[in-house]
Amino acid sequence: DPSEAEGLFRLLDPDETGQIDVEDFIMGCLRLHGAAKAIDLTTLMCEVRWLRRRWHEHAYFIEQEIAGLQGYYPPISMSP
Repeated sequence: DPSEAEGLFRLLDPDETGQIDVEDFIMGCLRLHGAAKAIDLTTLMCEVRWLRRRWHEHAYFIEQEIAGLQGYYPPISMSP
């Protein structure tokens, strides 16, 4: 199944460079060695890595948006 081959490639390419060097291949195979649970854990690790990267991108975007808004509004005073 081509989708399984693509998924396996993504698991073996942790840096998402589109290439798998010898070290990535060997380390990926060692991680996947064992029961189906190893593949599930490796898949989960890849998904968490992707979500973490997206979260950081989103946080940076929000910080930039907030920084851009600071000049438009006067500071809020907390004293009565």
